[in-house]
Amino acid sequence: MAGAGAGLHVAGLQLEHHAKIGETAVVLALALPVGLYLLMVYLLHTLLLSAADRFHLLLISLTLVVLAAAVLLSLAGVAVAVCLLVVMLAPFVTVIGYETVGHRHQAQMLADLRAG
Repeated sequence: MAGAGAGLHVAGLQLEHHAKIGETAVVLALALPVGLYLLMVYLLHTLLLSAADRFHLLLISLTLVVLAAAVLLSLAGVAVAVCLLVVMLAPFVTVIGYETVGHRHQAQMLADLRAG
């Protein structure tokens, strides 16, 4: 979480024209910590339930695709603010996945854990 805060600080400095790094580096300064945080959430889930889950692999893959899209947009010359909005969408993949399918899937995994 601290890394994401630092990335936001770098983004703020760049938007105020005080940063000496390129726009892609600014996007990476936020996208990498956000991606790492979300990867750790999924890893902890896998470790706590002692089971790998294909649905979670799909969700984290889609999340990483969104983050990669933000970086690619930056490389294509899209404004940093737009790229940062795309980074902001990455956690929504998990939220939407959990709210639509994942909560039932999670309940089944917990039931299997209790039965096993």
